[in-house]
Amino acid sequence: MKIDLHCHTKKCKQGDSPNRNVCPEDFKKAVDDAQVDIVAITNHNTFDLEQFNRFNKELGEEEKLWPGVELDVCGSRDKSHWHMLVITGPSKKDQFNTALQQLTGSMSPDKVLVNVGEVFSHFRDIGAIFISHAHDKSPHISPEDMSEMETLIGEEEKWRLFYEPRSLVTVGIWTNHGFNMMLGSDVQDWNKYPNCELPDLRLPVSSFEQFCLLAKRDGKTIETLLGKRGTFNVIAHPHAGVDVSLTLREDINVMFGQKGTGKTEILKSIEKVLLSEGRTCCSYYGNEKHEGFNTLLSTEDLVREPSRFGRTNGSDEISKILNWSDATPTSLSAYVTWWSTRGNNNNKDRFELSNAQNLDELSDSAFTTDQKANKAVSSFVAAYRDNGYGSYLEKQDADTLLALLEKLGRSIHHQSKEHFIEYRSIELANIALAKIKNEIDAKSETKSKPGSTGFLAFVKARIELKETAEKLINALAPINPNHEFGREYLGDLGDKGDAYIVTRYRYLSKESKTKEFEKGIRDLRTWKIALEELRDEAMGPMANAKQQDFAARCNEHAISDLSPFIGISRYIALDESNDEYAPSSGEEGILLLSHTLNKDADVYILDEAELGMSNSYVDAVIRERIQKLARQGKAVVLATHNANLAVRTLPYLSVYREHDNGVYRTYIGNPFTDELVDINDSSNVLSWTKKSLEVLEGSKEAFYNRRDVYEAGMR
Repeated sequence: MKIDLHCHTKKCKQGDSPNRNVCPEDFKKAVDDAQVDIVAITNHNTFDLEQFNRFNKELGEEEKLWPGVELDVCGSRDKSHWHMLVITGPSKKDQFNTALQQLTGSMSPDKVLVNVGEVFSHFRDIGAIFISHAHDKSPHISPEDMSEMETLIGEEEKWRLFYEPRSLVTVGIWTNHGFNMMLGSDVQDWNKYPNCELPDLRLPVSSFEQFCLLAKRDGKTIETLLGKRGTFNVIAHPHAGVDVSLTLREDINVMFGQKGTGKTEILKSIEKVLLSEGRTCCSYYGNEKHEGFNTLLSTEDLVREPSRFGRTNGSDEISKILNWSDATPTSLSAYVTWWSTRGNNNNKDRFELSNAQNLDELSDSAFTTDQKANKAVSSFVAAYRDNGYGSYLEKQDADTLLALLEKLGRSIHHQSKEHFIEYRSIELANIALAKIKNEIDAKSETKSKPGSTGFLAFVKARIELKETAEKLINALAPINPNHEFGREYLGDLGDKGDAYIVTRYRYLSKESKTKEFEKGIRDLRTWKIALEELRDEAMGPMANAKQQDFAARCNEHAISDLSPFIGISRYIALDESNDEYAPSSGEEGILLLSHTLNKDADVYILDEAELGMSNSYVDAVIRERIQKLARQGKAVVLATHNANLAVRTLPYLSVYREHDNGVYRTYIGNPFTDELVDINDSSNVLSWTKKSLEVLEGSKEAFYNRRDVYEAGMR
């Protein structure tokens, strides 16, 4: 939830921008548009209770608006001066107003400068928190004043102290240093609100009092807030035969620790368990990113479909050639025998059928077309009913469509019967004529006149063979353009542009490469040559031999349609270009991780996601994306050596792995309680802060040295 504890609603001091003046309606609109869940009014050295009540009424949500003030304060040293926000809960607004009037008296906002000790004495009893300008936010508190302030408030009340720098970078550094940090808008112009990135509370609170308990690291409160997210249990295996029972949260779960403590193995075993339970998982393993990236570009699961190019897939044509048989013309000797025996039996002359000729047979193509149409319509009607497609239409339209589809099916069925009877009756009539002639010949010891010369059937069969082969060859002919591209967004490569996975489909050509095809290019070309020879010899004496050769090629190379002739390649391209771009190893990791995190899954498993990537990218992109997934209620389980991922994500669960003198230990905890508890010995408790500094930062001293260097460079 977004929180802004530094808002101005009116011009109070000289130098304040008049654009800080805002009416309740515009205030509500700005806060709602920015999706800010909690906001505090902190005008300079004054609190307008009447305005607070109006704004609170306009917001209409309890606990969304908190009363506060921004005071000019000082310590005991000379020239001490800084700004401090004092904020309390809305239930204490009247006490807060009284305390502020007692502190500032009749002083005008421009004249107020109060001692920090007096501030504490007036506001501590009403449960206020105190946020001092720090580091680069002027006027900021000095180290000396900070030390005095912390002494005055006491160790037990130190949780009330927060610090506000100007940038999120400093927030991160100071947070890792153990300070409570808060960043506010310090709004200058309500037309530009919020004009900065506001903090997002990892544990959403419902009241000021709950916020204070969170700041105090109250265990019960933290468990209550953490418990708003679901959990799931897994048995992980860091080593063979070793079981580690973990309760993971549907949020960010971070695993860190020494090298060689089985973190990767734990992640892989968790993924295996979750998949077996039916949960969808997306995983990224930094040490396997090159293999994972190559898998991303794999074409094995892609369908090679000729219809993509508006062409037949050729399965019917290939089947027709494989089942083709030559029609043999009637031999001349059959006519000679008929002529020479025609007068051998006087009774035979009375059977005119012995001289009858066959009817011209029709093709079964019309019936075959009917059958395909009937199958297509029947399949759709079944899918229409089974999948409830009618729900997309008004009931009357749905019923009408179904009735029309059923009518279409009946019409196709009726027509297919007619076509079947039409071609099959002629075929049966010719068969019957041949049987009758055989009976006449057997009883008369003569030979009936052949029913047909067979030449027409012979020519038809050869023409059909040639046309079928020609159709296949035309389906493989070059087209312009000879390729088709598919594009899928992959990720952002910064100044280089957006990266896309480009999938190129193209038929076999001179430019084709072997890796584009499931079968060898030489085998495909040999098959095509056999097809071309079959076409060329279809009307000649070698037709049968060429048909058998073609059938052998189909069997040898397992080709039953034209899909093997479509080559597919996948590669990376930038922006609108289709030119191939070769990403570096680091860029492969960026793109693969981006692809992984953009998928929809129940659980995201990441192992050393930071490998090969800059720290700025890890913090600005990966961390932000992980936190977004957590806000969506997704579970993220990651193993890392990077503090930006292990610390700045503020994980709901931290798992620390340790190896000491041959003994492996697993600790669980979180940054909110600052504890890591041994899962096998609850009395063995480590400090989350100390261990994260030691393991992730290289030691407390190394971190402090870097902090000093960074801050010196930013002054």
